Amino acid sequence: MEVIVKKSFCRRHPDGKEELLHPGDRIELENSEKAHQLFDMGFVEIPMTEGRKRSLEMCMDATMFTAMREVQKIGRWVTTMEAMKIEEEVHRTYLDVMKGLKKLEDYRKAVQRWKNAGTIQ
Repeated sequence: MEVIVKKSFCRRHPDGKEELLHPGDRIELENSEKAHQLFDMGFVEIPMTEGRKRSLEMCMDATMFTAMREVQKIGRWVTTMEAMKIEEEVHRTYLDVMKGLKKLEDYRKAVQRWKNAGTIQ
């Protein structure tokens, strides 16, 4: 299984040799249990497949389009400083979801806060 190093750590090979791994290094791990342990501890990430990437993009786009339709039904939008700040957060969260750093639910919550901030009376 190929993984990407997120935090530096030392890897010990069967022959006893140690190798220092740095963020961004791509390595092959034979033992999937060890890979999952390193993943759970935040040392590595599993590369995202193209199918998963497209699926996440479609889900996040649908979330935003749904929120925009709901705003249009409400019939008013006030561009507040808070709404503009949350727009930037929505974008950062989108990128973080695509990098595997945040979850789809984090994006949904940010979009909901954006919608609420612009439609308050």
